[in-house]
Amino acid sequence: MAININNCSLRHNNTRARIYFPLLVPECFLIEPTETETKEAMDDFVDVMAKILEEANTNPDIVTQAPFTQPVRRLDDVQVVKELDLVWSE
Repeated sequence: MAININNCSLRHNNTRARIYFPLLVPECFLIEPTETETKEAMDDFVDVMAKILEEANTNPDIVTQAPFTQPVRRLDDVQVVKELDLVWSE
C-alpha cells in the first residue's frame, strides 16, 4: 500500500516531500521533507495525504491503480532490480 500512496501523490502533483521505502520494514515509508520546504508546501502535502485517505476509503481502485497521469503507469519492481539499466550522459 505504501507504493500506492506514493503513486497517488504523483497524481495530485505532489512531488515535493521526499519519500523513502525502507526495505527492512514491509509497507513502510518515511517522509523526509528538506529544510527548505515551506509551511505551505507541507500543508499541501498533508492535504494530499487526506485526499488519498478519502479516496482509499471510497474508491480503492483509484489508489491501487495509480498513477494515471504519468508517462509510465506502474513499474515491475522485481524486473527493475534484476535488469538494472543505467545510462550516464553528459
